[in-house]
Amino acid sequence: MVTQSNLYASQCDINKPFNVTFKEIEQLIGIAQYMAVFNFPKTRMYWSTAARVDCIADTMTVNRWETIKRYLHFSNNEEQIPVGQPGHDRLFKIRPLLTALKRNFNGVPMLEMLCVDEQIVPFKGKSSLKQYNPKKPKRWGYKVFILADCHGIIYNFEVYTGTITQAEGKPDIGASGNIVLKLCSVIPTNQSFKLFFDNWFSVNWFFIDLQVQLERMKIHSVGTVKSSRLPN
Repeated sequence: MVTQSNLYASQCDINKPFNVTFKEIEQLIGIAQYMAVFNFPKTRMYWSTAARVDCIADTMTVNRWETIKRYLHFSNNEEQIPVGQPGHDRLFKIRPLLTALKRNFNGVPMLEMLCVDEQIVPFKGKSSLKQYNPKKPKRWGYKVFILADCHGIIYNFEVYTGTITQAEGKPDIGASGNIVLKLCSVIPTNQSFKLFFDNWFSVNWFFIDLQVQLERMKIHSVGTVKSSRLPN
């Protein structure tokens, strides 16, 4: 984050050194997390005279906060594959962050009872990845498929970008089945884990194929079915 942010700032204007430090990035993350809990309508209010929050205002000036936010980067824009070209990644700009998060999530010891489901990260701003789901408590936002346990601890996730490709080394069994196999790739095999999912993942013609693939991995599964969608 330090390297890429400084690189992006120099790409914008080589004559204005940015020089963000490791400590400042840590402070930025801490401030952002505090703001998410102790929420104000506008970020500048944390530094205002009337509503000043000392633990934020004493850590970083508002101008430095906004400057770091402006140049915050995780990847080199010059290395991004253009749209329409093979290998284009719609999450390229945050791919290193997602990879690091996944690596840490995958290392958490799993409980026996697991589930796959979709989750909405609330967001109403401008983004081509934003989804609308009227059945969710937060209808607008980013859709994320997750593998979690009964306590809500997440072990793996996939951010939805519009398409779902088949899992590596597995057959193509439709979008809903493919995402389950992708998420379950981190589950240790031959240990009789139990996996639960709702009808979005099971109400399709490939549901039996999904069950078979999971059973071959020694993962027992339970899902909602409709007799009208089961072949034969």
